[in-house]
Amino acid sequence: MQPQYRNLAKQRIAKATELLSSGDDDDKLIYACLELRKCLEALSYELLLGYLNEVPLKALETWQPDKVMKELLRTDPSADQTSRIRMCKERPDGAPDGDWADIGEDRRLKAQWVAKAYHQLGSFLHIPTIKQSREGVSNEAEVIRQRVEPIRAQLAHVLESTVWNANFSISVTISCIECNAPIKRRSSILEKAEPIECGNCGQLFDAESRPDGSYFFVPHSYSWRCKACGEQRTIAQSKAKAGADVSCPKCGGSVTLQTKQSFVLIRGIENKDIQSSKIIRYGEHDRNY
Repeated sequence: MQPQYRNLAKQRIAKATELLSSGDDDDKLIYACLELRKCLEALSYELLLGYLNEVPLKALETWQPDKVMKELLRTDPSADQTSRIRMCKERPDGAPDGDWADIGEDRRLKAQWVAKAYHQLGSFLHIPTIKQSREGVSNEAEVIRQRVEPIRAQLAHVLESTVWNANFSISVTISCIECNAPIKRRSSILEKAEPIECGNCGQLFDAESRPDGSYFFVPHSYSWRCKACGEQRTIAQSKAKAGADVSCPKCGGSVTLQTKQSFVLIRGIENKDIQSSKIIRYGEHDRNY
């Protein structure tokens, strides 16, 4: 069952408000900071829910709100922008027909603000470092309250919105050939010609544009010929894991997939380029593909 992140955020901010209103007890103020961090986390996860079919697998494994927001902005540059939602009837030619009805405001936290607020709240959970102490950085109750209250107020403002996660776009949706999960991408993202990753299993695709404006999705895979019988073999990129059994179904030759890293020195470039490659191991012999 999917967590109700918005309700969790409301619970956390209610607890933080209670702690902040109980005086300047140091421990209570610190716990209020912790509750507000949890509120930030819940709000970022809730926003992520609106983009589940559009983000790569690593986005679902990310727990820091600032990193979640960065992933969302890669998918939708307007993911952190507040907007007002209105609607009205539409004529056959697509023009508005009649008055616009105001639905509400979808309030969102700016990614830059999320990063600053999250780390600022986190700083109050720790003892000041030696450097901070020398610079006169203070975690006194009054200082904490002055910095935390504006954060609490902004979170409360967002949670008061009656509309959230409005997500409109011109996009293309396909089903992953490996896990059947829907993969949705905005046209603006497909135009970049970058690999598309399934958010469920991690399978990669290349999106090839066609003259009619549609796209053809080509899955990434690895191919080789069986050393024993010459049979052509293929495995999807998402299933190419170390230890995978890729034995030949034609001759029964036992083959296990393994990975290795190689260091490549490129003339004229100081940094080493670390490349990962897949190999098929046949007994004592390694063969690269």
